[in-house]
Amino acid sequence: LGDSFRRALPPSDTPRVVNVEADLTQFAENFERAILALDKLTVHQTEKLEEVRGQDRVHLYAPAGAGKTFLALHLILQALFGPNGEQAANVKILFVVKNEALALFVVKWLCTRCEGEVQKRMLERLRLLYQPCDAGPRVVKLDDVRGWLSTEPAPTDEKHDMIVIDEGHHVYSDESVRGTVEKYTAPLLASSRPDPPRGFPRFLILSDVSQSFTLKPQYPPDLQPVHLTEVVRS
Repeated sequence: LGDSFRRALPPSDTPRVVNVEADLTQFAENFERAILALDKLTVHQTEKLEEVRGQDRVHLYAPAGAGKTFLALHLILQALFGPNGEQAANVKILFVVKNEALALFVVKWLCTRCEGEVQKRMLERLRLLYQPCDAGPRVVKLDDVRGWLSTEPAPTDEKHDMIVIDEGHHVYSDESVRGTVEKYTAPLLASSRPDPPRGFPRFLILSDVSQSFTLKPQYPPDLQPVHLTEVVRS
């Protein structure tokens, strides 16, 4: 707090309690706009993107601020539309994330990269799973008039061609959450690896290196480790 705040309080010999509230709405809105505007990967992220693309089942380790979710979003776009961004692929993707707000933020980022029929096809192929996970995957709906995003239950017994699990250190350290998520990941992990590879990982876990040591999560076996080490956001 600056001197102007101190001058606003007259001196007093008796103790007093002062409640101060900070409205972070503008900061949050500015931060969201900045993140949504992010488009290009760094050289290091691009190198790791190519490394991940060559694998089928991947565990991407990274410190906070390295851009692991950002990299995963680029992988999702490539899985949906192919490397050139022109051909829509007939794949269904399940994105597992902590809560609805983060899930819809991810969708907003994807929506800014396409429009019209391309955007519609993207939303038709994307499923979200967030807490409470036992409610099942959700379909994203876009209100064309107001531009609002909402979700509704996805059809049951859908098969997913790609599953991305954000903040895997939390998912796999919580027994109840892990058990629910594994109902959706088990069929994919039990399936044969495609030959030739599809050009994107069918199973991808994103986790924070430091929190993984603390929480002791129980990850699935036989995942290819990839390490993203360059921090780009403080």
